[in-house]
Amino acid sequence: MRKVQNISVKEILSMERSFPAFLLLIDTIKELAENEASDPDAKDNELLLFQRLLENYPELPEDKLYEKMHELNAEYLDDERQNLDIQFSQPILVIGDLGFWNGRAQGYKMVNSGNIRDCLYSDTDMTEWYVDKNGDLRADAIHHDGTNHYLYRVFKRGVTDAQIENLQDKIYCRRATRTDITRVTQRLGDSIAAVYGFRIPKQRTRQHDAR
Repeated sequence: MRKVQNISVKEILSMERSFPAFLLLIDTIKELAENEASDPDAKDNELLLFQRLLENYPELPEDKLYEKMHELNAEYLDDERQNLDIQFSQPILVIGDLGFWNGRAQGYKMVNSGNIRDCLYSDTDMTEWYVDKNGDLRADAIHHDGTNHYLYRVFKRGVTDAQIENLQDKIYCRRATRTDITRVTQRLGDSIAAVYGFRIPKQRTRQHDAR
């Protein structure tokens, strides 16, 4: 499968088509990006957010600041799950480019509910969800062995079980191409853009509504 290049926070803002990232979010992704853009050496998002908390809650000890950081992030993430309570009639496919200590692997999982909100869960150390330049919902998830990259696509109406299984087999065997994926699935970015009011490029072919 051809790897799609990730887009930086700065590029996301300049394209005016991002929705909030859920990576230890304290105020807004825009404020974080402004800090990141003004300080090229500030690459540790968690440290930036911790410093913001330190300014807002100077009376709290360090361990309580970290607790506050995760507490606020959980609240904001729950808000975004409510915003993205978007139901489709077909399940959502998650394609994973997985990082391990001994190399990378590819896999998939199904979000059988077909609801975008159920994509916004993670068991890794830090996760950031975003919509890329192709209108695809993606996530970068950092864990102790490396970083996982996820692509979320919803199956089109009328797709058969055999077609679903065929794509799953190709993903598992690392033979799935972009064409294989787009033939039976469609992007989620259009529905997300409608909620947050940002713009994404139109697709070359007409996309049928899967809801």
